[in-house]
Amino acid sequence: YSVVEDGFCYDDVSKTTLVAYIGNSSNITIPNTVTEIKNNAFANNSNITSVDLGGNVTTIGTNVFYGCDNIVTVQVSNTLNLSNTALYFTKSGIRYKVLSESTAQLVSAQTTLSGTIDATTVTSGNTFTVNSVAGGALKNCTLVTSVVLPSGMSAIADETFYNCTSLQTVNLYSGLDFGEYAFYNCTNLAISVSIGYSDNVGKYTFYNCSSLTITLNDCYYAFGEYAFYGCLGITNVLLSATNKINEGVFENCTNLTTVTLGYRIKSIGKNAFKGCTSLNSLTLNTSSTRISRKNSSYRYIHTYDKYYDCNKLSSIGESAFENCSSLTTLNIPYSYTSIEQNNETFYDFQVSSMGDNAFKGCTSLTSVLILNFTNNIGTDIFANCPNISVLSYQTKNLQTYFASLQSLATSLTELSIGTNIPDTGRMTTDTDYRYTYVSNVVDCYNGCSNLDKVTVNKSAYNLSSAFDNTQITDLTVEHSWA
Repeated sequence: YSVVEDGFCYDDVSKTTLVAYIGNSSNITIPNTVTEIKNNAFANNSNITSVDLGGNVTTIGTNVFYGCDNIVTVQVSNTLNLSNTALYFTKSGIRYKVLSESTAQLVSAQTTLSGTIDATTVTSGNTFTVNSVAGGALKNCTLVTSVVLPSGMSAIADETFYNCTSLQTVNLYSGLDFGEYAFYNCTNLAISVSIGYSDNVGKYTFYNCSSLTITLNDCYYAFGEYAFYGCLGITNVLLSATNKINEGVFENCTNLTTVTLGYRIKSIGKNAFKGCTSLNSLTLNTSSTRISRKNSSYRYIHTYDKYYDCNKLSSIGESAFENCSSLTTLNIPYSYTSIEQNNETFYDFQVSSMGDNAFKGCTSLTSVLILNFTNNIGTDIFANCPNISVLSYQTKNLQTYFASLQSLATSLTELSIGTNIPDTGRMTTDTDYRYTYVSNVVDCYNGCSNLDKVTVNKSAYNLSSAFDNTQITDLTVEHSWA
C-alpha cells in the first residue's frame, strides 16, 4: 500500500482510494478524503460492529464487507448502489442487506422472533425501507403474527413465510407473483387474497392456509401443484383461460361449491379436486369449433365443413374428483385434438385417458354423460358411486370400461352407448372411431340386476353375444355394420 493511516490503506498520498483496512477498531467511519472503496476492502473482518460510509464516497466495489457478520448499525449519507457490497446488519433478531442509502432487503430472522415485522427499520439515524424479502427469510418463524410489506414489491419469493403458523396478517398488493411454498402451512393467516389474470402461483404456495379468503380472477397461468390445498376460503373457481389444472391444486378445499373450466383446458391432474366435498357444480365449457378438410382416400373420411361444440380436454388424472360427495351430475363434452398427418389435418374427438379412482366416492352422482373415450381407462373410476342410474358414453373398449364400473352393479338402470358421435375424423388410418366397438364384452354387465334398458347407436361388430348373461330386457341397436 502507498499509505497506511489508522489502519486504512490507500493507493496514493491523496488518500482518495481506500484499498483495505488492517486496523482493529469495531467502529468504522470512512475518512472524508475517500471517494472510492475497492473490492473486498473490509472482507471477513468479524470485529466490525458499526459502519459509517462518510459523506464523500461516490464509488464502491463488490464484496467490500463480505463476511463482516457482526455489524449492527449502518450510516449512509450519499446516494449509492450498495447491492453488491455484501453490507449486512442485524437488528432485533432480523438480518438486513443494505441495497442503497434508504433501502434494504429482509434476509433472515431468528425463529424465536415474535410479534410484528415492519416495512422500515432505523439504525444509527438511517431509516431503511424494506423493499424486498428474500426467499426463506421468515421460514419457521412460528411466533410472528404480522408483517408489513412496502408497496412496489413484484413478488413473494419461495418459502418466504413457510410454516409461519401464528402469522395472521400480511398486506399483499395486486399484481404479485407468489413463489413456491411462500405461505406454506400458514394456518392462521386470515386475510383476503386476490389472484389476478396474469399472476403466477407456485407449487404449495398456500398449502393448508385454511383461514384465507381467496378470489381467483379468471387466471391465465396454471397454478403450481397443491397451490391451494386445504384452503377453506375458496368457494368458486372460474378458469376460462388456463389450459391445465395441475396435481392437487384444489385438493381438500372443502367449501368449494362451483367449478367452471374453459374450453382450453387440456388436462385435469391427479387429485386436482380430491376431497372437495361441497362441490356440487362442475361445468366444462365448450366452444363452437370449425372442423374442415379436403377429400381423403382413407376409409370413412369425406369432405366436411362443420362446427362442433368441443373443448380440448384430453386427460383426467388419478383421483381427480375423488370424494366429491356433493357432485350430482357429470357431463364431459367432446374433446378434440388436431393431428397433422401426410399433409392433412385430422381431428381426434376423445378424452384420451382417465386415471384410477377419477370419480371414486362421488356418492351423490346420479347421471353421467361422457361423449368419447379411448381405451386408456383406469380402474374403479366410479367406485363407491352407489347412486348412478343413467350412464351415457362412447368408447372403443367396453371390456376395459366396464371393468371399472363394477360398483354400479345395483344402481345402473339405463345405459346409452355411442350416441351423438361427430361424423368426422379418425384416430388412425384404418380405424374410424365414429363406431362403437362392443365385441368381447361377454359378462361385462353381469350383476347389473336393475339394468333393463340399453341403447347402442352404432356398432362395428355383431352384438349377438355382447350382453349374454345379463338381466337386460330392452336392447336397442340403431345401426350395426357387422
